[in-house]
Amino acid sequence: MLNIKKYLFHDLKQQELQELVSLYNKIRKETTTWLDKDEVTLEDFSDQVEVETIYIAYEEEKMVGFLTFYVPDNFIHLFFVDATSQGSGIGSKLLAEIVSDFEGEEISLKCLIHNNAAISFYERKGFTIVETHELEKNQGYHLMKK
Repeated sequence: MLNIKKYLFHDLKQQELQELVSLYNKIRKETTTWLDKDEVTLEDFSDQVEVETIYIAYEEEKMVGFLTFYVPDNFIHLFFVDATSQGSGIGSKLLAEIVSDFEGEEISLKCLIHNNAAISFYERKGFTIVETHELEKNQGYHLMKK
């Protein structure tokens, strides 16, 4: 059974944080073929998300996806679902949690230009591209809002 839990970064236990970083690195390697495959360290990951709210999806007790949300800007920063669990509704449920928690408020995110599957997913969920930024090394992105 799928369960979504919401945490403030500082409420995560060290073991949960390490598991989250491991999942993040695993998913990046499997699904983002256009990015470099250097692993993100626990310290680097912590620096990126320490002021964010983290929504984690668990299937039974296994962590299968997560998103991080920067509340002051209503901004989805990181959003990843394990490749073996994609297409099973986990991403939709994670996103639904954010939409429910911030009902009636605009939510934004950046999606890499080369991530066609994610762009399609977000568009199906009501997000639209409002800006496009071309950058070096396949890092260009769309700013999307709902």
